[in-house]
Amino acid sequence: MSDDVEFDPATEQDRIPFGERLTCSVDDAVKVSGLGRSMIYNKMKSGEIEWMKIGTRRLIKVSSLRRLLGE
Repeated sequence: MSDDVEFDPATEQDRIPFGERLTCSVDDAVKVSGLGRSMIYNKMKSGEIEWMKIGTRRLIKVSSLRRLLGE
């Protein structure tokens, strides 16, 4: 039996305070902003929210979301 502990990215991500994260998912942006999913996508399309696509995932830059919300 090994004492090695596997790295679980989902668990690690939960430990990083939201404001310190570089990116978040659309679902996370909806939860923290209180905006609807359609509104988030509209803001992404208009360029008001900076985002990137990696594979099939759309990741929102947290700094951009914070600026939009006036933080």
